[in-house]
Amino acid sequence: MTAFDLDTLAWPTSRLAEAMEALARKARLLPSTPAQAAPAQGLPADDPGAMAAWVQYVAQQLVIEAEPVDTTYAEVGSFLRGVGPALIPAHTTGARERYLAVWRSGWRGIAVIAPDLATHWLPPDQVRQALTAPVEAPVAAALDRLLTETGLSGTDLGRVRAVLLAEQLGGVRVRGGFLLRRAPSASVWRQVGDHAIAPPIVLAFSVALLQQVLLIATWAILGQTVLSGQWEWIWLWLWALLTVTAVPFQALLGYAEALVGTRLGVLFKTRLLHGILQLQPEEMRHEGAGHFLGRVLDADVVEVLSISSAFAILVSLIQWLVTIGLFGIAGGSWLHSLALSAFVALALVGIGYDWRARRTRFDAYRQMTNDVAERMIGHRTRLAQEDRGQWHVEEDQILERYLALSEQLDHRQTWVAGLPRAWMAGSIALIAYLWTSGTVTPTQAAIQIGLSLLGFHALDTVIANYSLTLDVLNAWPQVRPLFEAASRREPPLSVPPTALRPSAAGPERPLLRARDISFRYRSHGPLVLSGVTLNVQPRDRLLLEGPSGGGKTTLGAVLAGLRVPDSGLLLLQGYDYSSLGALAWRQQAVMAPQFHENHVLTGTMAFNLLLGRGWPPNDDDLREALSVCQALGLGDVLERMPSGLQQIVGESGWQLSHGERSRLYIARALLQDADLLVLDESFAALDPGNLALALRCVLDRAKALVVIAHP
Repeated sequence: MTAFDLDTLAWPTSRLAEAMEALARKARLLPSTPAQAAPAQGLPADDPGAMAAWVQYVAQQLVIEAEPVDTTYAEVGSFLRGVGPALIPAHTTGARERYLAVWRSGWRGIAVIAPDLATHWLPPDQVRQALTAPVEAPVAAALDRLLTETGLSGTDLGRVRAVLLAEQLGGVRVRGGFLLRRAPSASVWRQVGDHAIAPPIVLAFSVALLQQVLLIATWAILGQTVLSGQWEWIWLWLWALLTVTAVPFQALLGYAEALVGTRLGVLFKTRLLHGILQLQPEEMRHEGAGHFLGRVLDADVVEVLSISSAFAILVSLIQWLVTIGLFGIAGGSWLHSLALSAFVALALVGIGYDWRARRTRFDAYRQMTNDVAERMIGHRTRLAQEDRGQWHVEEDQILERYLALSEQLDHRQTWVAGLPRAWMAGSIALIAYLWTSGTVTPTQAAIQIGLSLLGFHALDTVIANYSLTLDVLNAWPQVRPLFEAASRREPPLSVPPTALRPSAAGPERPLLRARDISFRYRSHGPLVLSGVTLNVQPRDRLLLEGPSGGGKTTLGAVLAGLRVPDSGLLLLQGYDYSSLGALAWRQQAVMAPQFHENHVLTGTMAFNLLLGRGWPPNDDDLREALSVCQALGLGDVLERMPSGLQQIVGESGWQLSHGERSRLYIARALLQDADLLVLDESFAALDPGNLALALRCVLDRAKALVVIAHP
């Protein structure tokens, strides 16, 4: 494949918005005509953070998603084989930082869109070299000198060089650029098309229909052989061939079902995760851990059972339709068709009647799950304060109610479960009556018996799987708010991230300005904040004191962008919340919440310190995290940890004391390097010695500081 001059194919950073729009149009990711993003003028190309913020801004303007990705040197080849659409950094001779607009990869190579909007296919090795050149540069010269002395040349030289580079740089991180995808807030039908879910569904339906045709054909052959009174080996061989043919069709149906389940599972979980991230704090703060555990369990029920029950009901529906048609055509009895339809209708009535009882029991089960989770979380408090004789009284009452509902449901299900057998008995009785009365011939009677068995199987499949379907319907109301929250779309931002500069603030333009701020938690509730006016300069140190319930925490949350005021003017570096957006605001203004609203996540100490800064961290991030911890008096704690910053902490790891957690929360907020830092009761749990260390560290490192404390 011919190599191209990447200087002519790569896009400069000033035209990055055009490259993203061209890629999005080529990949059909745009829902409608998007707004035109401004060119990236003044964007520092050597700042990955600024570049990522700019790409996210352009992606929001285009209503798509741009995910920054990294890979390792050893995995660059596999990364490029599945890439596209994506923006990949390319080290070219004409510029220090340019990007290749990769549309897709295939057997022809890697397709890129040039600045003239023409599509070119590049050799994968050339793209790999452009991506890894900055990583190879520090060792390439010395390695080439060493290889020159060996006397190798040609293909051998290239192979040895590649092996040595992989050995030295295999674990080095390589900046892979940005993957472009359809926005998670896009319609479900568009995402179904992106995940190619419709083809395997059509395949499954076709295979299920063919299976029924093969089954009927095998029965017809046996019936022809038995009822004709003549035995011929050809019919037996044909029956065996059709029976064996059904085996690969069954495997193909299983493959189609697995494919649909996998792709729907990816879509479902991706949408739920995005929906969770779109929830506002007020939508979650009144729900306990048990309630969230119940939502997780319900989501698993919807994902797993919906696919299996849907396919089972699909097969039974095909069987039912085929049976009804054949009863009237081949069996000569439309009465059987009406009877089977009546039994199906009766089964649906019974299922609807059963739904209410099952929903009541499902609510009891959810209550029991929530109660168990909450009691497990508060187990230490119960051990210390609750009367031992009362530990299980309420639990026994909840369990007794659940068992009583289960017993009632079992009794109601009995008659529904007997419908297939009732159908079979009634059908045989009807066939016997029609035969004895001379209405049907022996051949028709035999066909009707076979069709009765097919109808029995269809009814039995419905009865066996309807409980799974009802479980899905009962679980869906708990999952639906998360699923629908994914469709929320933030309005396009009017301020690019390059407009946020620390030098923008000054005596004439405060870092943060609040004028006549009012806030209430409920639309008709009392005002928690009223007429608050405040200016914060870049190096200010402010102390908010007041009694409990006076609104200090609420004001801190408003300043940090965790809550949006109902009225008044609130500006950060001269821009309001709607112009900057939640992400940019919270990057510039960071709050360490009160102790009960802050958490140590089960993970490494480094992850807990740097989760607001970016992950995975580089060496500079780890060094700064260690420096902040030592300044806060956590150096001794890290020395005691066997793995230092890589030690697992949290509920299932290294147990941190109350004061150590408080200082971890302070370090986490400081490491985000925001222009405004809000600390809410962060020093309350510290002894005088550690308080002095923590206060000195915060005063030295914070750019602008607001401390909330009791008088």
